[in-house]
Amino acid sequence: MGGKYVTMHIKGIGIDMDDGRGRLEYLLPSYDPETGKIMDGPAMFEKFKDDIKAGRVEGYSDEKVAEKERQLMYPDILGVPKKSRFSARIFRSGDD
Repeated sequence: MGGKYVTMHIKGIGIDMDDGRGRLEYLLPSYDPETGKIMDGPAMFEKFKDDIKAGRVEGYSDEKVAEKERQLMYPDILGVPKKSRFSARIFRSGDD
């Protein structure tokens, strides 16, 4: 991307929007490109609460469902061909 690094760091946070659906788990990008920093849960909520309220961000029934979805979406985000298998090793340093 023009000689710049692109960082992806998705976190799951549980939020109850008091809309009758109860607590849902949301997978949100925690990297803020405007500041270049990783946001904590409250900052992520503030940044994305309007999108959550508007239904532009899907909530998951629990952490396990969200984590399974994260494993499915990472290859698409990273551009890994469908034939390739996802490996968590790509996110680890060479010392692991």
